[in-house]
Amino acid sequence: TLALSATTSRAPGDLSVTFLGRRLPDASPDYKIALLPDTQYYTNSHHGGAPEMLASQMKWLAQNAKKLGVAFALHLGDITDTGDAAEDEWKVASEQGLYLLEDPALTGLPEGLPYSPAVGNHDQRHQAAPGKIAWDGPGALYEKYFGVAHFKNKSYYGGHLGKTNHNHYMLFDAGTDKYIVISLQFGFPKKNPDALAWASALLDRHPDRRAILVTHGALLPGLQGNFLPDGQAAYDALKKHPNLMLIVGGHVTGEGHRADTFEDRVVHSILMDFQHDDTAGVENGGNGFLGILTLSPRRNTIRVQTYSPYTNTWRTDPAADYTLDHDFGAKIEPFQKLATTTAAAGATATFRWENLKPDAACEWRAEISDGKKSTLTEPQLFQTSR
Repeated sequence: TLALSATTSRAPGDLSVTFLGRRLPDASPDYKIALLPDTQYYTNSHHGGAPEMLASQMKWLAQNAKKLGVAFALHLGDITDTGDAAEDEWKVASEQGLYLLEDPALTGLPEGLPYSPAVGNHDQRHQAAPGKIAWDGPGALYEKYFGVAHFKNKSYYGGHLGKTNHNHYMLFDAGTDKYIVISLQFGFPKKNPDALAWASALLDRHPDRRAILVTHGALLPGLQGNFLPDGQAAYDALKKHPNLMLIVGGHVTGEGHRADTFEDRVVHSILMDFQHDDTAGVENGGNGFLGILTLSPRRNTIRVQTYSPYTNTWRTDPAADYTLDHDFGAKIEPFQKLATTTAAAGATATFRWENLKPDAACEWRAEISDGKKSTLTEPQLFQTSR
């Protein structure tokens, strides 16, 4: 038995309150994945960014991952600004940044919060000659701080392509769902022509795992924003795989997402990058904003939210808070009418939902009407006892 209650507005006259309910399908409870867009200006204190912003992101994630159900974190590339030309930036990125996620004491997790660090174009910068910074470097400092040697003993580390960790994959589980994350370096079609064949073989080898592809240059801002070359190449090569679910990247300042359908399967792509001041409501090199994906297998949805632990601010504009439909395989029942009652303006209507099955996930909402206009409350989730 569950006691439901809904409080009406103070509009004049009595209001009709209809309670609606449904059982959710048997599937994994909600879990989260964090997105860490370009941190380059935090590591070198440029454009108003500061190492404290990076530290605030990582400490918040580390301290809240277990409580919030964060299963994994994806860094979207450009960990640093000047790559091999400035080792101090890598010390900030590791010691004040991503290494904090690995701390069992801080996270309460045996290996910390699993994560994947992508290689961005700024991570490939190097000093080609005295006073000249070029873009075609080997990413030696990435390999020193986030290379094969650093990850090889972590249980979630899958492996890498070639001799470096620039193209790598990770494996993690969230509830009953299993995932593979493949991270491809910026400019992979030219830098490593074997990358897509390698990624395709991985998806063939792990057909039981939902696949997330991270590449720094994925797409441009906007709704149905165009693919960048790396994102287009990845989608074209991997769309045939039924387990490809998401493509995620940064690189271009702004936010965007797109949906592409191949053989009746939808692949969503997401852009998130806050490094410059022209992003709505964001300044100071990004101001510590990160992304939170809430994956709901029982609802077949992925909610995308944007939060800054540094300023303790959630952005609520449509570009920063939206929901994507994704078929997790759940067969969702429509809401059923439970009861209708009348309540005076400002009063609370109540209903007792009887005969609920034990150990079941359910949700309810109320429709409140004055006869002309109706308002639906947000669905409320609950779990019945055994």
